[in-house]
Amino acid sequence: MNLNQLYYFKTLAELEHYTKAAEKLNISQPTLSHSISAMEKVADGKATKIIIPSELQGLAGMATGIVETVSGETVTVKAIPDPGYVLSEWIGDFPEGVDVNENPLTFVPENSIAITAKFLPVRYVSVAGNDANDGFTPETAWKDVAFAVSNMNCIGKGAILNIGEGTHDVIKELVITNSITVRGSGREKTVLKSTGKDYRIFGIGENTKYKGTTKDITIEKLAITGARSDIARDGLGVLVRENASNVSLLDLDIYDNVLLKKNASGVGVYLNLASAYVRRCRIYNNLSEANNVGGGGVYIKAGTIESSLIFGNSAYRTGGSNR
Repeated sequence: MNLNQLYYFKTLAELEHYTKAAEKLNISQPTLSHSISAMEKVADGKATKIIIPSELQGLAGMATGIVETVSGETVTVKAIPDPGYVLSEWIGDFPEGVDVNENPLTFVPENSIAITAKFLPVRYVSVAGNDANDGFTPETAWKDVAFAVSNMNCIGKGAILNIGEGTHDVIKELVITNSITVRGSGREKTVLKSTGKDYRIFGIGENTKYKGTTKDITIEKLAITGARSDIARDGLGVLVRENASNVSLLDLDIYDNVLLKKNASGVGVYLNLASAYVRRCRIYNNLSEANNVGGGGVYIKAGTIESSLIFGNSAYRTGGSNR
């Protein structure tokens, strides 16, 4: 280790940002990253080498004191995402029992170890938001859920859309065509309510055009309600078709969706995907007034439902579920 490396580290620790530190030091960011990665403290024949590269967008910074850490002593590392990103997890050969979702992360290394901070894109929606905002933080959240979902489809890559507390008006179908997570603050706290007619709330896997990207999708911790349709539409609450893969519906309330006159199936949820999973959901008080409708609550052609409550639904054939 040389004095330049120590100075580089000191600057990085102060600014907690690789780009800003490199600019202040008048060196390139790759040069700074390489120098930090090469730092090594050797004592009693043992060495702990801390390497923290960035993965995806976002930056990983280090807490002060790492340079002085040797094997058997405590290490603390801190991930510093760029705006619009969030730490997903730390990746590395950690000792047993380390929580890789913590930030900062503190652990006692047993050997030299390479650590990667994995970042995912994140955006926010709030009832008091504004679609002219960037959506990067709760304070600069978007307002319209349909606008937000459309933008998230363009981002993909496991992006997370956090929808804040309150009742959010849904003015058109939320069609998901890419790898994203739509996450509320809890099904009693975040409500998506349809304010129009003749469209479902969530549609997944309808279009063969997006079959390659419509995968690894999660909708969780919110309520889905208020859809009304005179048109034959399967799955007024949530529709999951075969042109998707790996879809999870978790901790949802799906209720008070109504199909009027025309025949369709699965007023609350329609599943036709083997890798679709419904877990810990409550599906209730969904209604079809049409003839020859199967599954007022759920219609399953393929998929799995477990640890869920289905009650109070009504349809011409099997009010609760039909398979």
